[in-house]
Amino acid sequence: MTLSHSGLTVTHPPDALLPSGVAGSLGRATSRDAFCENGLSMGSAHLARGGAARRGATIVLALLSLSCGPASVTDLLLRCTGWSQGTAPRSPGPVVVAHDAAWATADPAGAYMVYRSGQRLHVQRTATGEERVLDLAGDVYLFLGAVEGGRFVAFYSDRNQGLQEYVLVDAERCEWRALGIVVSTTDPVIGYSKVSAMSLAGDRLFYAIFGGAHALAQERLLDLRDSSVLAAEATAHLVTEAKLDGERIVWLQQGADGVTPGVTFWDAGDGQFLTIDLPFKAWPKGLSLSGTRAVWTDSRSVSTSPPNTDIYMLDAASGTITQLTTDGRTQEQPSILGHLVAWSDNRGGDFDIRVRDLDTGEERVVAGTPDDERAPLLTASGIFWQVAGPEGVTVWLDAGVRP
Repeated sequence: MTLSHSGLTVTHPPDALLPSGVAGSLGRATSRDAFCENGLSMGSAHLARGGAARRGATIVLALLSLSCGPASVTDLLLRCTGWSQGTAPRSPGPVVVAHDAAWATADPAGAYMVYRSGQRLHVQRTATGEERVLDLAGDVYLFLGAVEGGRFVAFYSDRNQGLQEYVLVDAERCEWRALGIVVSTTDPVIGYSKVSAMSLAGDRLFYAIFGGAHALAQERLLDLRDSSVLAAEATAHLVTEAKLDGERIVWLQQGADGVTPGVTFWDAGDGQFLTIDLPFKAWPKGLSLSGTRAVWTDSRSVSTSPPNTDIYMLDAASGTITQLTTDGRTQEQPSILGHLVAWSDNRGGDFDIRVRDLDTGEERVVAGTPDDERAPLLTASGIFWQVAGPEGVTVWLDAGVRP
């Protein structure tokens, strides 16, 4: 059978192995109260660790038990300013959209940008420049890479209990909701656990949990509309990055040996599941996904002289991996959207933003000043990039570069 607790799902052993009163009564999107009433506590986690338990059951039952106590996330306070007056709609061409940011990211549509300046978290409507400032009181942190449509994921850290609970913050409505994702960072019984990767797109949230008594990984796709969950089979690899596009997910991973890298594509809609091992020295990072194609920075040529990284692409439709860049200098931080791929490239001595059309093969520089232009992000509203300065990064947007 399948057990679900909002964002926690796993294929469990037969009903006979479940605690009395629980067998057959737990379906998808079962509520927190129902789990607690059915007695899924630490005791049942110990029971599940019997020799008959399948891979993955232990970590999920243990995590479920953590959320049967008082919910620390209820202490979360969210305050928002009103929306500031914006600017006129932006025309094509590079324009500055943020100054002196500690970091910044945009949602896939490019409609919203989230950035931190000083101790303040800003959310901007990029079409008009309107902004509001959010104050998340307490030990709350933004989970980078999970921003979409004016919403983002944050986690609340309860240092006394060693727990992290994840919430979805809606900047438009100035409200938040608990996601039912709780991990323990200190528990000596069930072992250390963490959310190692997360990506938000539309009404779906993908996340990967690693750890527990058996150091297993579980990848899950949560539907935010009804809290239903799909889960991949538990494995011993560590997911290091993940990207979600509709029901398609791609992630980078370290193998069970803790060394061998790989890339996995999962289409939760049609069930396609493809894993390809990468060379030992690849050390992939900087993942981006669009449809069935994913790109990343690959280090397999870093031992050359001069050392460099290149951009590689997986086409899950054909199951092939292609090297997109071959220049002897560093190409990194790729972004893909439709038929366009962008990356940061230092073949000229400083980093510029280059874009290639995968259909025509045409390649051009879209940002090539003497400054280092980094971290390109292709969105439906144009391409973002960042330039570092003494007080932080300046974020640029060119609305004329998009598929």
